[in-house]
Order: sequence, then structure tokens, then C-alpha cells
Amino acid sequence: YTRDYGVTWLSPVSNLPTRPVTDFAMDPADPLRTVVTFGAAGGPHVFITKDGGATWSDITAQLPDVTTQA
Repeated sequence: YTRDYGVTWLSPVSNLPTRPVTDFAMDPADPLRTVVTFGAAGGPHVFITKDGGATWSDITAQLPDVTTQA
């Protein structure tokens, strides 16, 4: 993505796992905030960014161990 009309390009996924993405959601009130979920061996993982993908935090351990459905 770019924030300066194409002068500089950034990869919003450079520090995320290389697993299948199962879902993602962008905050309609804050376009820099996105949550993405990953599936595959080892169980699901949930990551959040608050800066448009420059950094990501794994919030999986902060979530309850319950089954969810989209």
C-alpha cells in the first residue's frame, strides 16, 4: 500500500505468518486498524494492526478458547 500517492510502497504483510488467511476485518471508523485470522496446523491465530500494517501484534493468547463462526 502507499500513503504518498505511489512515491513509497509498503508491504502490510511482511511480518505475518505464511499461513492461509481465513478472514480479515477493517475497522470502518479507523482505516489503519485491521484484524486478520490465520488457520492451519498449530491452531488458529489472530493478529491486529493499528498502524495500517506497519506492525502486527499476535492477540491469540488474549482471546477465550471458544469456537467461533463467521
